Order: sequence, then structure tokens, then C-alpha cells
Amino acid sequence: SGGAGPAAGPVALVGPATALGLNAAMVGLAGLVVLAGLHEVGAPADRDDGTPYVARLAEGWRHLRGDPVLLALTGMIAATNLLDQGFAVVLLPVWASASGAGVAAVGVLTMAFAGSAALGAALAAAWAERLPRLPTYALCFLIVGLLRYAVFLLDLPVVTMLGTLVVAGL
Repeated sequence: SGGAGPAAGPVALVGPATALGLNAAMVGLAGLVVLAGLHEVGAPADRDDGTPYVARLAEGWRHLRGDPVLLALTGMIAATNLLDQGFAVVLLPVWASASGAGVAAVGVLTMAFAGSAALGAALAAAWAERLPRLPTYALCFLIVGLLRYAVFLLDLPVVTMLGTLVVAGL
């Protein structure tokens, strides 16, 4: 969950001026990380062999259709990205307006979810090889998807929703 939602979290927590300073510091840090990593990256190989773009695109689609697992993953990721947009662009703003929680609650909730998702990605990178793939994938996908939408169906306190979204992000 990116965009303006997580950016509203720091504004709600520490105020606009401090949040702007934090944002500027993070952009500077990101620039330093990129700068530090650039010396290890060489120039990209020239892959233009004269094949037209549409032919290369068609070759990619043939490859995708030829691998059922890759095709299923691509379709599922595309569908969940579509649902994520509905969550961020429709469900959260409508909930914020109807519940009276306001944009600050949206920012705090999305910031918490995004932060725990980053932590979850780091944990998955560390432990993923030790876990059974399909059960872990299915369970985590159900937890993330189901919990994240279910809490908005109930009239729960924002703190409960915050905890649920942190767990779903992991």
C-alpha cells in the first residue's frame, strides 16, 4: 500500500513540518543507498537484436502461457492488485467518511500496514526456505486478504483495526 495513505500517517502522528523533514531525510537516505549501489552495477547489455517490440512481447506472452504456475501467479497478483486498488481508493475513504475517523486514521492505518508489510517481507526473506510453500502461501494470503477487508465490515475501534492491519501486513 503506497501513495498518499502512508504519507498521511506521519503527518497525523508528528505534524506536517516534522513529517516533511522526515520525508526529506528518507529521500536523502534513499539517494545515498542508490549512489552506494551504483558502482557495482555495470551498464545494461544492449539487447536490441533488431526484433520488433511486438514480436518480443508476443514471445513473452507465449512463455507465460506455457508455464501454468507462472500464469496462475501472474493472474492472481493482477487480481489482488485490482482488489488492493479498491481497498485504497474506495473502501478506506468511504470508511473514513462514514465512521468519522477522518484522513488521519486512514494515514495511520495504511502506514502501519505498509510498515508491517515491509517487516513481513524481510522475515519472509530470512525464513521462507524453511517453510512449506503452498500451505504458507495459502494461509498468509487468506490472513492478509480476509482480515484486511473483514475489519471494515465491523464497527471496531481504530486501535483494533490498527492491530489487525499490522498482523495482516506481516
